[in-house]
Amino acid sequence: MRCSTRYGEVLKAIRPAIPQQRSLPSRSTILRLQNPSQSRQYATATGDYLSIPPLGHNNKNGKFFSEMGVPGLMTKETFNSLWQDYQGSLVEEISETLEEWNYQHKTPKEIHIDTSRQPDQARLYNISAMAHFNHFFFQSLAREKTVVPQSLSRAIEENFADGLEGLREEMLECGAAIFGNGFVWLMKEPRRGNVPGGLRILCTYNAGSPYSEAYKMRQDRDMATYANASMSSISEARRLQPQNNVGVGGQYSAANRSGVMPLNALQGQPLLCLNVWQHVWVPDYGVMGKNIYLSNWWDRIDWEQVSERYNQIYELSDTRPGYLERMRI
Repeated sequence: MRCSTRYGEVLKAIRPAIPQQRSLPSRSTILRLQNPSQSRQYATATGDYLSIPPLGHNNKNGKFFSEMGVPGLMTKETFNSLWQDYQGSLVEEISETLEEWNYQHKTPKEIHIDTSRQPDQARLYNISAMAHFNHFFFQSLAREKTVVPQSLSRAIEENFADGLEGLREEMLECGAAIFGNGFVWLMKEPRRGNVPGGLRILCTYNAGSPYSEAYKMRQDRDMATYANASMSSISEARRLQPQNNVGVGGQYSAANRSGVMPLNALQGQPLLCLNVWQHVWVPDYGVMGKNIYLSNWWDRIDWEQVSERYNQIYELSDTRPGYLERMRI
């Protein structure tokens, strides 16, 4: 479904360049980078602390972005604020709760999925989700314009009118249409029987998750009629308090109560992430510069990274046992 904003018309009137960035406050949180050989893992060997993950092989991109910024997209001040400061504060806060909630040896991605239906862990869900999404976004950026590998290019041509240009238009339209904070995701759907899984675009808001694994067991109690007079404690009240349904679905959504994922729910795994949280683009572009940011982001996508994710996803039927568990990147 295409977003209503005619982004292509807007692009004709803008200049794809970033303005000069004023100096920002110095970093308040500096965390030591983890071992580069563990570039795809957050947890340390002891499992009791998380650290800022490397970007690229041997943190090559992380070091470059820290010194030079993301060329044509983001100044070094903004990058360091979003990566060293923001990412650092997120993983630091997660680390403080690992033992309490018994999440040692788990990544932010796994933690946010595990806590997605636990109202008493809403804070941990939010910070672990943002740690994973922020990493996913920066992991998808390149220092220069890259070429789309053939296998991925073919899949894009098969799923979007006008191919790569059609994908660009739809993702940027959706990004422009998000009023507030959120993400735009390029998703790879699973195979259904003999039908290959396609590519789709999904928008999420705030810390809403794109992962279908967020669907959990049903909640037997009907919160519309449940009398809270019998609650024995404040913690019980908080545990039973209905949550919103941002992203995949809410704690007391119809899907959760039935225990069955809706047939029209988008299943699959993300390949690419566009971050439209305001703290990402306002510092460099100002409150009126979102469209320029979106256009510049497209020119810094690391298509090799996107293609690697695409190739790692198994073409499995969504009816086979353990499907979601095997759909890991």
